[in-house]
Amino acid sequence: MSFASSPPNVLPSLLTILLFTCACSQDLRELDERQVRRQFHVPSEVRLDTLISQPDEAGGWFGREGLRIRAVFQFDERQFRSYVRGLHDAELWTPVAFLHYSPDRAETSTARAREWRRLPVDRLPPQLGHVSSLFDSSITAGYWYCSVLTYERGDSIPHGGGGYHFEWHTRARHGSELLPGQAGIITVYGILDAHRRRLFAWIGFSG
Repeated sequence: MSFASSPPNVLPSLLTILLFTCACSQDLRELDERQVRRQFHVPSEVRLDTLISQPDEAGGWFGREGLRIRAVFQFDERQFRSYVRGLHDAELWTPVAFLHYSPDRAETSTARAREWRRLPVDRLPPQLGHVSSLFDSSITAGYWYCSVLTYERGDSIPHGGGGYHFEWHTRARHGSELLPGQAGIITVYGILDAHRRRLFAWIGFSG
């Protein structure tokens, strides 16, 4: 009797093919901006100050495997007040589909996965240690957000060969909720600077 014990590793790369085969005819910078605005609910009227994507172009069999998108948005006073009012709307921060990616969203999410918390950033598990150094750590007034899409093992299901395989589901967790050794498929991390009214946003895809 055989049991599969690993999450679908349909090589996140295989999934990434989908991501960028569809996107090959699009302007990738425009796609990356849309991706960040979508995940962070940033209105089109808010100015994009910086956008850096790595890799910045499709190449090789798997396209932009392991894509990292880093963006900075500058709000005016009115825009900032409006954005802050929406930070604690759990319905608004329910997982949103990622563009041209599979799995494209979390099927479920914990309540904490939708939280914006007041700075400073909490201690995160080792596998997320790198995100704390992504942005200026001297920002102390404002909020931070860290939602991680993960695979969660479900029930075992019999299959034709006489063995079993596990059902796998996607779930969003707050970064602080990750279990030891648990890897994320996609990490969405942001710092909202209340003094300068700036949003520092980062999305990291597995690969």
